[in-house]
Amino acid sequence: MHPGLTSLELDMSWDISSSSTPGSMALEDCILAFLYRIESEATSLEALSLLLPAGLKNPIRSDKLLCQLMKLRTFEGDHRFFNSKTIDILSRLPCLTDMDLSLSSLPMIPLELGQTHQRVDISYFQSLETLYLAQDSPGTRALLKSVTGPLSCIDFSIPTPILSTTVRELVTVVSSFRESLIYLTMKFPRVSCIDGEDADWKDMSALLLCRRVKTFELQYISAGHPFRLSNDDLKAIQQAWPRLATFRVCWYQPIPHLAEEAPTGTRQDETTVSLSGILSLLKSCHSLKDIHVTMLQMTQLRSADAPEIPIMRSTSISAEYFIVDSVRQVALFLSVWLPKVQLEAKDPFNDKTRFNRKDVAKIMGILDSVHAYQKVSKDFKQFDTL
Repeated sequence: MHPGLTSLELDMSWDISSSSTPGSMALEDCILAFLYRIESEATSLEALSLLLPAGLKNPIRSDKLLCQLMKLRTFEGDHRFFNSKTIDILSRLPCLTDMDLSLSSLPMIPLELGQTHQRVDISYFQSLETLYLAQDSPGTRALLKSVTGPLSCIDFSIPTPILSTTVRELVTVVSSFRESLIYLTMKFPRVSCIDGEDADWKDMSALLLCRRVKTFELQYISAGHPFRLSNDDLKAIQQAWPRLATFRVCWYQPIPHLAEEAPTGTRQDETTVSLSGILSLLKSCHSLKDIHVTMLQMTQLRSADAPEIPIMRSTSISAEYFIVDSVRQVALFLSVWLPKVQLEAKDPFNDKTRFNRKDVAKIMGILDSVHAYQKVSKDFKQFDTL
């Protein structure tokens, strides 16, 4: 192996667990031998990505594999690297800025950080800026709490069941990165709300302390419970996150096996998010171009709902369901106050979607016609040669 090697990507994400042939055993020996060579010969690595086969008979000495890589800046690994010894080694690498342990989430490995991580005189993950995870809530919380570096990008999903109270605890931990956090994605596909309460934006309110946020994406799925978001919440968001460029809140991802867990009867969420609230958000957040909410009211539009001046930048607004009472009224309103908008309906599992998509398509068709008319009316000379 070349001593000056700085980048290595090894993708062998197949399953050899069901095979015990001499060939498969020889393959495993080759893999282990190659990993041992990394330990001793690739100490100049700055970027390392390892996706190993499932079903390896011998354990991977992941801690030994990484402890000599003092120049490592970027690391990607599967679930076998999510253990106490390996995390402890990774946390001490002085140059590590980007870590992705989301490449596999099963089997879950409980993470219990050693007692040394309680010492205040040691900086763990001191340079870490970007973190991707797909683990259970205890492991995610433990790892986040161990980071002392300037995390600017946090992207994690909790694929296992989680209580709404635990969600709030995780949000509190994330908010501790208020000085550095810019990009945040959180996915909670299996939330259980307690005491009959519904999920609410107030569960996320601690994040408003992170004033540098530019991207916020939230998936919050709780069977039979809405996630409530209002125009008042949007006002608080626009005051806290003036640099916001992407804002996406989704209570339900259109995945077939989750369709039964998220009945259409829970579409009472976000019914207080209206077009006027979205326009106010766009007016205050000058970089905002990408918005997704579960439901968006576009009814009874009045001039009082409009901003002081039209918002002329290109904007994408998507929702699982748009509430529209008059296609023509919505289209004409948008043609004046948000003329460069692109609307998209995104829920294939709702029977109403086909009608909703037709409404959205009609709105966009009218907008296109208005734009074409405006273009022609400004320049009749192009027809002189007809």
